Amino acid sequence: MDEREKCISFLERNGYVQCLTDGNSVTLEHTSSSVSDIDIVYDEIVFVGDGGDWLHIPVNYYALIGAMIHFSQIGVGYKHAEKPDKHT
Repeated sequence: MDEREKCISFLERNGYVQCLTDGNSVTLEHTSSSVSDIDIVYDEIVFVGDGGDWLHIPVNYYALIGAMIHFSQIGVGYKHAEKPDKHT
């Protein structure tokens, strides 16, 4: 599982659903309207709110978790990304 797939898995396990996939771009929406949508475009993760994009970070699992906690987009009781099966 590469870094991008790990970030998508993390977001899906924490209430986000993929609503648009276009080449190298994935848009995920949260089931709660109080949380920002997230676009993963090429090498960056973009947080998008009602007023437009408000945060750009590199595609990095730990940067994503840190930013989400810091900006109150997720609680500290989050679920980790699924671990790939080591036997495949």
